[in-house]
Amino acid sequence: MIGERIKKTREKKGFSQEYIAEELKISQSAYSDLENNKTKLNLQRLQKIADVLDTDIFEFLSGADVTFNDNQNGGVANNAFVINQLSDQLLNQYEKRLKEKDDIISLLKEQLKTT
Repeated sequence: MIGERIKKTREKKGFSQEYIAEELKISQSAYSDLENNKTKLNLQRLQKIADVLDTDIFEFLSGADVTFNDNQNGGVANNAFVINQLSDQLLNQYEKRLKEKDDIISLLKEQLKTT
């Protein structure tokens, strides 16, 4: 679940729940509820968490069975807009990673030629 992925990322980065909660301007107990999947996330909150953890939001979403709280900030229409924006970001991220891979391959080919 998404909360578990957020918790693992937070722990890996060495952040406390208190720190993340403070950055999100919510209580530690409210943040704990998010990590324990007791509270549904909206996309905007998930993006803020990803920003604080310096992680791509798709690290939390990939392979997850996702249900969002759409009662805030414009409901379903707003979430559709955000998902559309996230799809564009994902496409850009994949293109960037492909270019990085191609650059590394080119560099390695050049190194092989000189040895």
